Amino acid sequence: MYRPKNISWSQANKYSNCGQQYYYQKVLGLPDRPGVGLLIGSLGDEIVTGRNGFWADMIETGSPQKDYAEEFRKDAQAKKQEVFDSLHEEEQEEWEREIPRVEELIKEYCVPDCTMHTHLKPLVVQREYSVRFRGLKHPILGYADLIADNKDTGRRAVVDLKIMKRKSNGGTVAQKYQTAFYAFAEMQANNLEELPYAEIHGMIKTKNPQLEHTYIKPSEDDVTQFLQLCLNLQFGLESNHFPLNRQSNLCNPKYCSFYEKCHKENSRGLDILKALYEKA
Repeated sequence: MYRPKNISWSQANKYSNCGQQYYYQKVLGLPDRPGVGLLIGSLGDEIVTGRNGFWADMIETGSPQKDYAEEFRKDAQAKKQEVFDSLHEEEQEEWEREIPRVEELIKEYCVPDCTMHTHLKPLVVQREYSVRFRGLKHPILGYADLIADNKDTGRRAVVDLKIMKRKSNGGTVAQKYQTAFYAFAEMQANNLEELPYAEIHGMIKTKNPQLEHTYIKPSEDDVTQFLQLCLNLQFGLESNHFPLNRQSNLCNPKYCSFYEKCHKENSRGLDILKALYEKA
């Protein structure tokens, strides 16, 4: 029986979106082909909030140390040579369309006077948390993109970078749960009196690329709901219960590497359905 060393927000969220996808990827260990959005997002995260990125340089030296947009372009070109042939034609077009947009946004964001973050005093990038709750057998492991202090209010802030196709319009439920966990972990680790607030720094990959700043006030209920997602995952692991979710927006070949396998293995023919039928 599969037993992870720890669980994480991404694992709990994946199980919540579709237990069958989690089963194929984590339990069976089948190879998962990342989509273009994830590939581009990972490249952008590394340049902006990675340990050698913009915010790390600002913390260490107080000023930018390189042309981050150019670094992103070079990294994207190297990744393209590695994965481009494995992408569907639609994904190749998406790659060519979105890379220049993200490059433009990184150029706008990665300067000290960007109004998105002039109010922040950065403290640490990729803050690691390992949190335990009673009743949960596995520790929850997580990494916050950036921890900062608000220079205007003195409050601690959890900052999460998101590279997205569209605006989040006040923050998605997933963003609220994820940042609530980081806020709770930061509060406990530093004996803070209240939950830090959260900021989503969004890079929106629309035709006219734009930055989006979203303020989120994590609540006790957000932390509770995140914990419940983790408990649901634990129940699924212990009971070997991995329900599929065909209603998920991610249930399509573009976002799920196991789409065809799942549909083949979880479909029933008419003869089987008739055999299952019982008269009232």
